[in-house]
Amino acid sequence: MPELVVRQIIGRSEPSLELMEKIASSCEASLSAGAWRFCQLTGHRCAIVWSAAELSSWSKRSEEFRFGVSLAGATRQGTFANDCFAGRDTPDRPEPVSADLWLDSRNVAAGARVWEQSKALPSYSSVLTLLWIKERIEIYSDSDEEAGLDELEPEQFTTNRRRWPR
Repeated sequence: MPELVVRQIIGRSEPSLELMEKIASSCEASLSAGAWRFCQLTGHRCAIVWSAAELSSWSKRSEEFRFGVSLAGATRQGTFANDCFAGRDTPDRPEPVSADLWLDSRNVAAGARVWEQSKALPSYSSVLTLLWIKERIEIYSDSDEEAGLDELEPEQFTTNRRRWPR
């Protein structure tokens, strides 16, 4: 799947399984391959999860998606993946769900949400899930640490610091 072709398809579009299907169709590839390539090239904080027999088999995260994905997410009540396995209808677009259903991290704020879209793949007895972080959900981020450095006083030393970093 040529990068130029995929980037043109992605454009400024928001993440969705339909966008990934368009990538797959344009490149004559499978949906999972289109989703994988999307995660490689998007600037969004996204991940895809392949779940088979109600357990996640694999996931692919974009570079910006810095959270571990729970392999048990598809089995948890409240996820659209779980609804797919139960034969219930799911939204056609990404919708918010509790982040703690899918993410393995202590750095997720209480009440945080991720956007999920899941699609049943009956011929594979599987579900493909898109996870998308639209807003900040971290308690702490790298930018917080950088901001904190500006506030440090170079004349102030801690008990363990012998020299101030330059």
